Amino acid sequence: MPSGEDTAALAAMPISNPSDRASRRSVTASKLLWSRGLELEELQLKLAKMQGLLGDLRRAASRSG
Repeated sequence: MPSGEDTAALAAMPISNPSDRASRRSVTASKLLWSRGLELEELQLKLAKMQGLLGDLRRAASRSG
């Protein structure tokens, strides 16, 4: 998966054929969407971990008090 810099470089390349330009734009958009999807998956995993830790904290607090 390309980085944001790679994607920006692809988008900045001069393209003379309008159909090539549209194709490049579509590819760039797809890569950006894929990247955002991966970021969302990572955030969901972090959220699940935090929810588990919060549950552990609640259980520990209810036992002690």
